[in-house]
Amino acid sequence: MKHPKYGLWFQRTGLIVSLAALLLVGAQPNAAFSCQRVPGNQISARLDQPFQLGVQQQIVIDGLTIQFLGVSDDSRCPSNVQCIWAGQVSARFRVSANDAPAEEVVLTKGAGADAQSSTTVGRYHIQLSEVAPYPNTQQPIEAGDYTVTLTITSNPQ
Repeated sequence: MKHPKYGLWFQRTGLIVSLAALLLVGAQPNAAFSCQRVPGNQISARLDQPFQLGVQQQIVIDGLTIQFLGVSDDSRCPSNVQCIWAGQVSARFRVSANDAPAEEVVLTKGAGADAQSSTTVGRYHIQLSEVAPYPNTQQPIEAGDYTVTLTITSNPQ
């Protein structure tokens, strides 16, 4: 049960602790995510290592450029609700390989029969493993708050 006087304080404290933990993990040389910030909205990442992108951020990795455009559909069942269907989330990307014209790709995580969480562009396999934050009826998600976790692998040609 939330205490009306301290509820917001606990939420903010939890957010601060979570952010501090993320900073500490990011400072570790063998952290789970392999990426670093470069000037602007571009992220540096390595093949075969998961990394995160925020809305409008992009990576250039081994001749592949990926920009996270945003979430086009989020019908996932909120974490504080019981649903009949788990739902799904679709993320839009602008992708180009080796200076080829950019194409828009939609990757979907979830229960739908047409859910495609990976694709191949050129010699690169792109896997969407997570879209955060997870919905909750108490906190609406703003369009710019989403992040995705991707892993890129290179297929020999």
